[in-house]
Amino acid sequence: MDNNHLSITQIKMYLRCPLQYMFRYLKGLKMPPVGAVVLGKSIHKGLEQNFRHKKQTKIDLPLNKVLEAYSAFFDQTRKKEEEIDWEGENPGKVKDEGIGLIKVYHKDVAPPIQPLAVEEEFELGFENVAYTLRGYLDLVDQFKRIRDTKTARRSYPQDAAQTDIQLTAYNLAYKYLKGEEPKSLCFDVMVRTKQPKIQTLQSPPRTQGQLTRFLKLLGSIARAIKTGIFYPCENQQVCSWCGYKEICREW
Repeated sequence: MDNNHLSITQIKMYLRCPLQYMFRYLKGLKMPPVGAVVLGKSIHKGLEQNFRHKKQTKIDLPLNKVLEAYSAFFDQTRKKEEEIDWEGENPGKVKDEGIGLIKVYHKDVAPPIQPLAVEEEFELGFENVAYTLRGYLDLVDQFKRIRDTKTARRSYPQDAAQTDIQLTAYNLAYKYLKGEEPKSLCFDVMVRTKQPKIQTLQSPPRTQGQLTRFLKLLGSIARAIKTGIFYPCENQQVCSWCGYKEICREW
């Protein structure tokens, strides 16, 4: 943990591979970002600009303004990062894919959404526990539905919104911030197919049992990190794309 704070990104990394977590967050070894992450963050920046504007005006930004915000972030990231692993893809083509996805989202998904909250920060503390959970609610719409946008090469499983711990954490944070349950949880998945498409997956709010399980998981991970429990996952699918695989072999 960094100064007794955990984020969803950290939790997911520890669950994926505790040794990867140690390299990244305890030893501070940062690997070059992959192109897919650059794309996802750039799209996120464009949509954020749109919804911040719409929260105040109730009107979507013109498409060209959303694309300007997306392109500026994409280009700045390429200049700022000394190395980006494009995984054999052409950066220009990746950028064009993002433009196609934003066009579909802006036309089909954004118009009926009226945001109540955009990038709302949260930090949850727990009794008798020396750590907090930090993060941001990306988007809460007028129906009190928590929405999170993902970028993927293929469609998500139909039950993804029902099982993902990120949405579980958002549900917990919303309850903490607002004093009530969200009405539902939602993934808007921007799928990088030849014809760009948006897949919307919804789930009811988490049950108290699911929230309790998440809190137990969070506590177990925090204790494991404090105790120094770090080991490689030995999963070929994960290891094949891990940026730490050479360091891991030396370990």
